[in-house]
Amino acid sequence: MQTPVQSIIHSGYFHPTLRYWQTCATDIKAENLIYPIFITWGGYYNNPGSNCFLTKVHFPSMLTGATFVQSAN
Repeated sequence: MQTPVQSIIHSGYFHPTLRYWQTCATDIKAENLIYPIFITWGGYYNNPGSNCFLTKVHFPSMLTGATFVQSAN
């Protein structure tokens, strides 16, 4: 018979490499960051009867707080 689990280890501590990455000695640099990308649906572009659907891709800038928007047809 197995005893119930007393605690659950977070997946980031499961492997020695992951534990090393999360230590205080880890540097936080721009090349270590993953920037989010947000995709929103804006509705039909200009003409509701057209097949052209507007897609906006937002790339937030971590330095300025500005949002860059790219529209695709």
